[in-house]
Amino acid sequence: MSSQPSRISGMAIASFVLALLFCPFLLLASVPAIILGHVAHSKIRASNGQLRGSGLAIAGFTIGYLGIAFTIFILPAIMLPALARAREAARASSCQNNLKQIGICNAMYAGEHGGAFPANLQALYPEYMSELSVFVCPSDITEIGDSASINAWTSYEYIPGATEESGATVAVCRDNDHIHLRGMRNVLYADGHVERTTE
Repeated sequence: MSSQPSRISGMAIASFVLALLFCPFLLLASVPAIILGHVAHSKIRASNGQLRGSGLAIAGFTIGYLGIAFTIFILPAIMLPALARAREAARASSCQNNLKQIGICNAMYAGEHGGAFPANLQALYPEYMSELSVFVCPSDITEIGDSASINAWTSYEYIPGATEESGATVAVCRDNDHIHLRGMRNVLYADGHVERTTE
């Protein structure tokens, strides 16, 4: 009586294929690869030579474990700096919006004071600027302080002396030094536009 030829375990093949897919799909493929690999390896050992593919099963669950390790430990280390840069870019954009609002309030103030801008940010509140949060940059750890001492806690450095006629090259207000990464500072100019500069 001839024995049946051995065949390769389908589960071992599936485990190996899923493990190879872990790069693009990570946990989505790694967990099934591990489960199938272990089940296939057990069945191959218990089949008395009727099933082959032990190497595929071992490779499948080994690569699956590596995929999980990559997902848990290595991928976050790669992604965190990129996420930090994206978060800082969003904060810098919000900071620019604050400065633009300060610029609008400056223009309203100047319209009632012969074209002269205020001597400091305190002069804008509450008649021209009703929200104290505008005086805090999202990248700054400073919390909103007392409305009577805005100049003491604001995230922004006000540069007095400008007027409506000063033009697009005269800085009126900018965020305090060292708030943003790599020496970036957002600057409000007398004509109301805001630029990001690097010092």
